[in-house]
This record gives sequence, structure tokens and C-alpha cells, in this order.
Amino acid sequence: MISLNFRQVLIPRFSGSLIPLVTLVFVLVFKCASAEGYKPAPLGQGLVNFGTQGRLLEVEVAASEEARARGLMFRDDLEADKGMLFVFSDDQLRGVWMKNTLLPLDILFISSAGRVVSLLPHVSPCVNEDCDVYDSGLPARYMLEVNAGYAERWNIRQGDPVRVTIKQ
Repeated sequence: MISLNFRQVLIPRFSGSLIPLVTLVFVLVFKCASAEGYKPAPLGQGLVNFGTQGRLLEVEVAASEEARARGLMFRDDLEADKGMLFVFSDDQLRGVWMKNTLLPLDILFISSAGRVVSLLPHVSPCVNEDCDVYDSGLPARYMLEVNAGYAERWNIRQGDPVRVTIKQ
């Protein structure tokens, strides 16, 4: 899973379509990404608590740029009550694609105020060169990836309170 900060990618000077620019950046940066060359970045540990649903989720924490770039790429399984939390320094519009991600996922965007601001259910894997780019729709500080169906199974909705704890 690749995550982007749209303010770093989208430059207001461009008046034409930004799709070719974004696509070019992805191709240049990740052209050589393959399962053979995959080396996981160091990850932290944390907990995500969905208070309304009484769900506590153990997460791997991707806080560095390298860890966020690799995400769940090339993994063929994710335990039922586990996920990956992408941590950013502030609330901004976030972008994500499923390049080399082999699992269908639910992607939840969470604000620094501790609310689900948006979610993308059942996002399909992408193992080819042309992958769709999805965005958070609203500013978010965190992006949480869980197995597809998790949000529906536990009735997680936009606006739900969330408590994020990152272990030291």
C-alpha cells in the first residue's frame, strides 16, 4: 500500500490534468518494487480502539516515509483482528493506491481529533502497473488498513470515535 500526502504531490501551478504527473511519479519511484526486492521497513506497534463498537485492534505502525511507502505490499495474509496504521504529522487530504497489495482491504481515515472521517470498503488488490488512486475526501492524520469487511462486520461508520495508542 502506498500513501501520499496530496499537498506534496499536487502543485497548483499545473493547469492540465494531474493524473499523468501522479502516474509518472508512481512509475518512476516504484517501478522496481517487486516481491524479490521487497525488504520490509521497521514498523512500530500500537492499538486502535473503536469505543462505540468495543473493538480493540492491534496494529503495526508505519510512521516513517519508508514504512508508509511499503505498507502491506506483497503480504498474502493479515490476521482477523490486526491492521496497519499509517501515521502522519498532521491532518491533510490523503491519497492511497493498492500497488503490489495482494489483499482486499477496508481503508479508514482518522482525524487527529479521533474520528473516522471517511472509509473505503472492500478496496481490491492491484498487482499490475495501472492502479487506481483513492483519496480520503477529508483531511486525516491516520490511515488504517484492515481486512475487507471489517468495518461492515463491526458497524464502523464515518464520525465514529477512535482512540489511537502508539506503543514506544
